Amino acid sequence: MPGFKTKTFVLFLALLVAWHELDKRACAKEKPPQRSRTVQGKSLFIANGCLDCHTVGKKGCEEGVQLDDVGKRRTREFLKEHLRDPESHVKKNKDAFHGDPSLMPNPNLSEKEVQLIVDYLVTLKR
Repeated sequence: MPGFKTKTFVLFLALLVAWHELDKRACAKEKPPQRSRTVQGKSLFIANGCLDCHTVGKKGCEEGVQLDDVGKRRTREFLKEHLRDPESHVKKNKDAFHGDPSLMPNPNLSEKEVQLIVDYLVTLKR
């Protein structure tokens, strides 16, 4: 019965492939949905205490720099440089800061955190 063994083996392979495809679909459904980069950036912005000095909407410190339209006023690169090292960025861009010194402490963010916060900030266009 060599034909029977071959058919059985082929059926076994077909079932194995079908089971594998079902397993892949089940695993894909179990993964938590990814939050958007903007939402992640906003969460990091809040978690890092940025509202202790800045205002967005009507939330935050009213004495700090208002960021409601920072997405209109500043480029991505400008924001990245500022988040990486605020003090040296202000010194390098005196005109943009009207000659005022930097009051912002270095937030010591990872490059990924900088990118995510910038993804959030560029959406702020009032």
